[in-house]
Amino acid sequence: MEDSGIVPERRNRMCGWQEVGGVVRRAVDFDVLKQELADTLIDERELRYQFTWPDKQKSILLANTPTNKTLRPCKEESADFDNTQNLYIIKPDRTVFDLLFQVMLDLGKPLSAKIEEKNIAGKRVFIVNDDDLIACFEDSISAEIVTEIAKAKPLYAVFRDSGLSSDSVAANFEQIFATYSPSTVRKVL
Repeated sequence: MEDSGIVPERRNRMCGWQEVGGVVRRAVDFDVLKQELADTLIDERELRYQFTWPDKQKSILLANTPTNKTLRPCKEESADFDNTQNLYIIKPDRTVFDLLFQVMLDLGKPLSAKIEEKNIAGKRVFIVNDDDLIACFEDSISAEIVTEIAKAKPLYAVFRDSGLSSDSVAANFEQIFATYSPSTVRKVL
């Protein structure tokens, strides 16, 4: 091949020659070719990244292999399996912060958000991003606490199902929010 005055690295990039693991592949990357031939910056193409590692092809094939295995819940390790309907399984050793951070992630709230801790009628209540999310994971939550949280008009309110003090509080829960903050998204774990 005769020398055309183009440095080899640039010629290889223009021609789409690529060496991967000692094997030279040839393909034309038209975006690179257009940019190399133009006198100005062409801003049409999107940024592209390429990640390579040993046995990448095998990893892709393995990830796309059909499986006949199914994830099944483990009743013995689940807390209150029959009543949770597999939406959330709260293990007894989880702290209120574990629950709060999981709820924040589920709702798309950043973990770096401002979190305040407030005491309402002797119960610990977490307020995220100035009433964006209010959560109470305590036991024996009364109608008074639910009402105070509803009056704050948060975007999201989260409670533990087992935390509501009685069946009447659980029955009136939706009505309290409908009265004070109907647009609040309510979630009970």
